[in-house]
Amino acid sequence: MTFAHARPEDNGAWAHARLLIVDDDPSVRKIVRILLEEQFEGPVETAGDGPSAVIAAKKMQPTFVILDYLMPGVDGAMTAKAIREVAPHTRILAFSAVLDFRPIWADAFLPKTEVDRLPNFLRALVKIR
Repeated sequence: MTFAHARPEDNGAWAHARLLIVDDDPSVRKIVRILLEEQFEGPVETAGDGPSAVIAAKKMQPTFVILDYLMPGVDGAMTAKAIREVAPHTRILAFSAVLDFRPIWADAFLPKTEVDRLPNFLRALVKIR
């Protein structure tokens, strides 16, 4: 698997993006974090559930939240609603193995099977922000 790295012309918004990864699976959080930490200089934080994600979003005001839908307790839809209340300028990316479309609560959607597209996908979202 090959990953595109940030190019010099990407400095600016992409280089300073703040990212919050929310998934109940620790291995998914780790893989996504490793993939994206190399891509830009902004902070990358993780949360394993909805309530923790809302606390982290309020504190860090992320540029992006990569949000799993199917989580125990508080699902991605409820988490997205709460994040929008505490961090209204955050873009939310639904990142799911069970959804096959962009849900109404998300700004964008990417299936987990396409994890290798995350860097370029987020880079494109920064440009249209």
